[in-house]
Parts: sequence; structure tokens; C-alpha cells
Amino acid sequence: MSLPTLRKAVLGPAGLIGLVLLVVLAGSFSDALRPLDEGLRSLATRLVPDMRPGVPVTLIEIHDSAQALDRARLARAVERLDAMGAAAIGLHLPLDHPHTPPRLEPWLGQARNALGPEMAESWRHELDTDDRLAQALTGHGRSVLAAPLAMGAGTASVPHPDALLNVDRSARAWYDWGVFRPLFRPAEPPGRNLTVHWPTQALVTAGLPAATATPDRPRPLAPGIVPVEEGYLAGFAVPLAAAVRSVAVDDIIVEPGRGLRLGETRITLGPDRSLGVIPPRRDPRGRQVEVHRLDTLMAGDLGNSQIQGRAVILGMAEGAGQPLMSHAGLTLPQATWSAWTTAALVEGHRVATGGWFHGAERLLILLAALYLLWLPARLHLSTTGLLISGVTVFVLLNLSIGLVLLLQWWLPVVLPALVIALGHPLLALRCWLLDRLEGDRREASEAWLQLGIGQQGQGHLEPAFDAYRHCRLDSDTLFAQLYQLGRDFERRRQYGRAVEVFRFLQSRHSDFRDTTQRLERLKPFVGSRQPRLGEMQRMGGGRELAVDDDSLEKPMIGRYNVERQLGRGSMGIVYLGVDPHIQRKVAIKTLALNREFEPELLEQAKWRFFREAEASGRLNHRNIVTVYDVGEEHDLAFIAMDYLQGVPLDQFTQPLTLLPITEVLEVCAQVADALDYAHQQEVIHRDIKPANVIYDQGKGLVKITDFGIASVTDHNKTRTGTILGTPAFMSPEQVAGKPVDSRTDLFSLGVMLYQMLSGQLPFTADTMAGLVYQITQTHPADITDVRPELGPLVGVIVTKSLQKDPAKRYQTGGEMARALRGCIEAFRRMPRPGQFSGSASDYYHDH
Repeated sequence: MSLPTLRKAVLGPAGLIGLVLLVVLAGSFSDALRPLDEGLRSLATRLVPDMRPGVPVTLIEIHDSAQALDRARLARAVERLDAMGAAAIGLHLPLDHPHTPPRLEPWLGQARNALGPEMAESWRHELDTDDRLAQALTGHGRSVLAAPLAMGAGTASVPHPDALLNVDRSARAWYDWGVFRPLFRPAEPPGRNLTVHWPTQALVTAGLPAATATPDRPRPLAPGIVPVEEGYLAGFAVPLAAAVRSVAVDDIIVEPGRGLRLGETRITLGPDRSLGVIPPRRDPRGRQVEVHRLDTLMAGDLGNSQIQGRAVILGMAEGAGQPLMSHAGLTLPQATWSAWTTAALVEGHRVATGGWFHGAERLLILLAALYLLWLPARLHLSTTGLLISGVTVFVLLNLSIGLVLLLQWWLPVVLPALVIALGHPLLALRCWLLDRLEGDRREASEAWLQLGIGQQGQGHLEPAFDAYRHCRLDSDTLFAQLYQLGRDFERRRQYGRAVEVFRFLQSRHSDFRDTTQRLERLKPFVGSRQPRLGEMQRMGGGRELAVDDDSLEKPMIGRYNVERQLGRGSMGIVYLGVDPHIQRKVAIKTLALNREFEPELLEQAKWRFFREAEASGRLNHRNIVTVYDVGEEHDLAFIAMDYLQGVPLDQFTQPLTLLPITEVLEVCAQVADALDYAHQQEVIHRDIKPANVIYDQGKGLVKITDFGIASVTDHNKTRTGTILGTPAFMSPEQVAGKPVDSRTDLFSLGVMLYQMLSGQLPFTADTMAGLVYQITQTHPADITDVRPELGPLVGVIVTKSLQKDPAKRYQTGGEMARALRGCIEAFRRMPRPGQFSGSASDYYHDH
């Protein structure tokens, strides 16, 4: 299990309630939480009316510790009480040590030989006080001897089988069966056992040993029965109460798991086998328990009516050297507590708890936990939920108190109420913290979302995706932005990133729109190979964008939406794009960039490509294409420029497609005007040819394009010794690799003028060397010989444009443009084709 999952499980409602459940359940098996139950029970018992006076229990107090050890005197007291008709006599005194001299028998043997048997027996009667007390107890027949319980390593073996009570195992309760016993096991202090301080052997055979508590207060304080190795030992009050009710000792029957039967009366014992008597609110002596001094008894000052039919207990009085016992805020001597316990048992002044108490308690604890889990989450922090749980706890606690007052029954509701009292505040605290965290998370997520939207709006897709991944809260806005981000990555041709975005969206919303279908369509494009530059050149300019694939988004280049392919340039494909912000149509010229390009070819191509953008970008002329934007993406460099409504002039260079003469002259005049402006801006095109001029015949407008090898004369980086351009249109100095100036463009314009008027190039050869020779050393055929109807004026302009010496050509584009337009005017004044006024030499010298 991952750490976040484990944290969620532990800190969830079930985890918190489970933790409370485990703590309280563990407390029910130990003494840790038992004071809570006992405290409420003590509070409830204080509300019960006190026991009525006149209960047949009498306490004979011994105020002198020496009298407590004088077993001869105790024997005489027992004999007197027997004579007065006491129903039972209980000796709540230390009886576990013999008081007969240890070497009495050898000494009596000598006395018997010296003085005779009668004298020896007389001395035995006087000196063997333990035997004398045993005989007195035997003579009475219903004697109960204190067997104190103390902390120790465990109980010792029972000294006499008659000390044990009879057991009826056929009446054993179902919850005392072995399979259920762990659930119903009472809480016991860990590692603490009880040991029994048995009376001496002589006294055990004369009376019934019964358990009492010692000053170190082992639980229970008022035992009903105590388990020992061979069976069950009676609590001190049980046989005394049985005698008052005229129930024989043999009729005291133990029913394991249930309690006791005193004849026909069943005494229910708690799971700790205690009697559960209600403690007195004040000292019971002289009220519920009649009290006399031992001296008064021995002096014969008590009447038979004060003893007859009563349970009489002989014990130490307060301040006579015995430790005191404190119970329910009242300090009592041990004998007084035992007398009260006997009286309470006779009167039924006790709170009953069945042997099923702890099992029912643990079941109610589980039900309390289930209640908290059932409680709707909206009520955890609400006033209504807190009120419901508070009322539930209040009702449970008051129900237990009410049952004590009405029926003297104690229900195990304190720990279940504790589960609710602890669990609901924990749930409320968790909800409060979650609300705070949720609020902070919502604010943070909203901030990340707005940041992502801003980044995406600016075209920064990667930062936008990072921002969206920080959004912890799901929302329709987030899903819509992620969906749009995936489409934006598609348009940028970053199909791998698009797949990542759509998968992330699918993890947050599995069926948002057509995310699944888009992932299926994108899989074939992920990791596709881009061709090398050399391969692109052989393929005609590079890989085309998938603009016609309906299964993918229309691609984007930069911020432009690509509509369709327009054609191929010298270094890449040209697309029709639309600026989405102002809806302007642009032509996007591209250069494919890929890590598989050969470094030299890539560097050269990029240099030419961005040189075009630099050269065109500094020019603003109606006859020069306008560059709006330039950029570089992960796989493309691009230039966004005017979308021209026209065709390249190379479509009008064949004999069958030639334009009218004046139209050719006007077209070339506009090109000359554009070159004049470019040269004034220190830009030399160096590749003027019909293919690089777009002509909108309807508007009569031309625009020069493709400044890819233009020379920016004030640029720091130059490439000397490199011949760039189209050879058939190069000037002599350009093909020779010499420095060139603006007049090289006018030579190229002359070659273009010659081709557009005649339908053929002025210089042609089968080899590059032959072409260079033609351009540098020979004169072309006179254009009027090729096409006589042009007339001498056109021949003069073409001849001057194609001079080998730059000084003999037109020196500026403006000069050549004026000559061309003058020729147009001359053509317009001609009465018929081929005629004009004036001589050609005059025109040559004038222009």
C-alpha cells in the first residue's frame, strides 16, 4: 500500500473511528478506563435511598489489639453468642497464625506422666487456645472465618475440601462457554494476582473460610465468590446472609457465569464475581448495623434479643491498630465494611450486573462506532450532528442512572458513550481541518488554473501543463482547458505531449468528451521519424503537415492556424495560415528542423532562412512582400508573410504564355522600384528571377519574395567566396565570386526582362562552366532579333541592363524603372507595333 493511500485510510473517518474503537476496546480489557464506569456508578448509587435501619446484623467491636489475639477470650465470646442464639458468627480477625505454644505436646506428655491425665488435659484446655476456639466454633456450627485476599503470586491450595462451595455446572451460562469467554472476560489489572491468607488448619476444620478484602484493596471489595484452584471460595458476607435467611451452607450453590443461589434465591454476580453492594453515604454503625463492644458482651450486659437470629461479626474497631478501608469517600474499618456488605446482601441493597456485562459493553462499543460511521459526513461539523451525538450520550448516561434508581441494574453504557464523546469531536475536527485545507487547496488550485489559462493563452503550452498538473480540485473548467491544451499540442505537432495531456485528463475524468478516441487516433503519430534535410530536399522540400487528416486537429505554426498547403519554396513548404487574433491570412514559409539533420546543412539552411526574415523584415514597400512574424518551434522554423493573391512570374516565361509587352515592362518597372527601395535600405536580393516575383494580374501588382540569400551590407557576418543564387540569372561578378553591389540585382532583372519578353534565357549552356563563360564573356542575341516587334527602345533597355561592366548598366533601380515606363509611354504613342518617333541611339543616350 502506498504512503498516500495509507495516510488516507488512517486519517479517513473509518480510520479515526477505528482508532477510537481500538483504544476503548483495549481499555475495556484493562483497568485503564474502568474508573470512568465506577465513577458514574458511584454517582448513581449516591442517589439511591439509604438502607433501612434494623437489619439483623450485629457488629461486636474489639478496641484492644491484645483482645483480638486472645483466642481463649474469643472462644468464650463465641460460646456466649451461641448461647444467645446467634444465627451465624463471623470472625473478621487475623486467623492465619497459630497462637498455641509450638512445643505444647511434648511438654503435656511429660506433665501427663508426672501429674496424671486429668491435670494434663486441664492444662491443654488452658494453653491450646487455637483448639479451644475451634471447639467453640464447632459447637456453634455456623461460623465464618476471614480469609483475607491480598496481592500476590497466586492462590495457595485449599487447606480443607469443606472450605469450598458446591457448584452446579449444569446451570452454566452460555457466555461462560470457552468460545465466548474471551469476549466476556472481565477487566483485570495486568500482572496482578490474588493470594488467600487461610486460617490455621485447626480453625478451617471448625468453620467456613470466607474471602475478605485486605487494606491494599484488591478487587473486588465485596466478593461474592473467589475462584481458587479446586473450586470457589465464598465471600465473607455470603454465608452470613445465608444463615440469616435460614439457608444451609450446602444450599449455597455456585452457578458459573451467573452467580449464586441461596436456596431458592438467585444472587446475580458481576463479571468480577462481586456482590455490587451500594456503599453507605455515612457510617452505618448504630443505624443499619447494630454495634456493641466485646467488653459489653463478655460482661453479660447484652440481652438475647440483641443477638438471637442475627449475623454477628467480631472485628476490630476504628483506631485499634488495624488499617482502615476507604470506600466511596467514607473511611470505614474492614469489619464495619463487611458488616455493611452482609446487611446490604440481606436487604438486597445492591446494584446488579450480570456476567454478560463486559460482553454487552464491548458489543455496545462496536455499535457506537457503527453509529459514528453511519452518521452522514455533513453532520460531522454541523450543530445538528453535534446535538444528536450529545443527546445520545446524555440519554445513555441518564438511562444507566435511571435503571440504577428504578431497578438497581447497571448497564454498560459508559464506554460506548465515551466512543461517541471522543469520536464525534475527532470527526468534527477532521472536517474542520479538511475544510480549511480544502479552502487553501481550492485557492491554490484556482491560482494554478488561472496561471495555466494565462500561459496557454500566450502559447506557452509546457508551463500551462505544469500549472494544470498542480490543480488538485477537479472542475469542468480544468477539464475543458486540459482538453484544449491537448488539441493545442496536436496543432503544434507535439503528438507525444498531446498524448500525455489526454492521458492525464483521462485519469481525472475517464470519459470527458472524446478523449479516448483522440488517444487512439494519436498513437500512430507518437515517435514518428522526421526526414533528414538531404532527404527533404530529394523529396521536394520536406515532410508535409497533416492538414487534410480529419482525425487530427488542424496544425498550428507559431500562433497561426494552418489551413492548407500553398506550395513549396526553395527550402521548405509554404502554407496558408490565419492569425486567430486578427483573422489575417498569411503565407507561412517553413524550414523543417530535426535533430537528425546533418549539422552543416542545417546551419546553412537556417542561416539562409533567417537571413530572408531579417532582410524582408527591414523593408516596407508595396512591391516587396511584408514579413509579420518569424519564429522557431521544436521541429520547424517559419516566416509569416503576406498572403499574396497571385502567381509567380515564371508561369509567363514560355513562348505560349508571354504577357503583353507593355504589361511586362510595367511588371519589371515595379520590380525595379522595389529594388531601388531595397538598395536604399542596404539590402541586395541576389536572386531576382521570375519565380521569386508574385504577380496579381487582376490588380496589376507585383511583390518580390524570397530574400533567402539577400545581402545586408551593414551586417557584421558575411560569407565571402560563397556563390549563392540561380546561375542563369547571376551577374558576371556574382558568378565569378567577386564582391557584388546593388547593380547585380539590376543585371538579374535584365535577364528576367529578356526571358519574359522573348520566352528564352539570354545565356544558356549545357554545363555550369559553359554558363559561366556565357555570362562573363559573350553577349546574348539581340532581343529584337528574337522578337522584332519589340522595337529598338526595348532592345536598348535590355542591352544596357545586361552590360558586363556594372558601370555601364543602370546605376539604380529608379533609373531603370523610369526607362521602362518611358518605353511604355513610347509604345502608347506608336501608330502601330514596331514604330516610334526618334532614333534608338537618341533613346539610349537619354535613358
